[in-house]
Amino acid sequence: MKTIGTIFKSVVAMVAVMVMASCSEDVDKLTGSWISGETRLQLDEANLADCRTTSRLTFTPDKNDSRSGKIDIVTDVVIDDALPQVDSLTAPYEITVVGQATISGKYEWAKDEDDEIVVSLDNSTLRVVVDPEGVQLVSNALTQTETPEVVQLNQTALAGFYQRQVKRAIHTVYDRYTKIEDMKFEKTIMSCEIGNQDYIFRRVGSASVE
Repeated sequence: MKTIGTIFKSVVAMVAVMVMASCSEDVDKLTGSWISGETRLQLDEANLADCRTTSRLTFTPDKNDSRSGKIDIVTDVVIDDALPQVDSLTAPYEITVVGQATISGKYEWAKDEDDEIVVSLDNSTLRVVVDPEGVQLVSNALTQTETPEVVQLNQTALAGFYQRQVKRAIHTVYDRYTKIEDMKFEKTIMSCEIGNQDYIFRRVGSASVE
């Protein structure tokens, strides 16, 4: 007949196995790419441009330790702004600018935690690119009609201007990624807390990790 002490030890061991299995499942579920919802980025205090960002986080675990690995972040940037007025323009025009920022670093699951990772991004890997071809005239801001023949865009100069703007401002997006807490996985959705704010990420691709 088993003693109470033996039964208690068996229960403790069983619970420990269940917890370890749960931790392992969540560690495995994090692997892959997750896309955020759209957020707005203030380029600078004087700039009233509407700048929207969407980030894709990719987690690649180390071969020898699944609780740590590499994180890559790719952020798509879309800017709607008023074209600076010049003497040749009789009305303001709107332009749209498309760019991308990338940064890489390391992540590690917090000790004895199954819902929290610590992130360390390497600022030397930060890259921001705005393609001149991604700078396009949208419309006359007053009439909402497209009349591109009256405007000659210096796409290269504008791309350089917005690239510098984004590079200065994108740190406000990436600086928040120091710790991701309270992570929960439900099929293709990951909910979490970053900097005391709730976030929802969707797995890139239709397949979920069960």
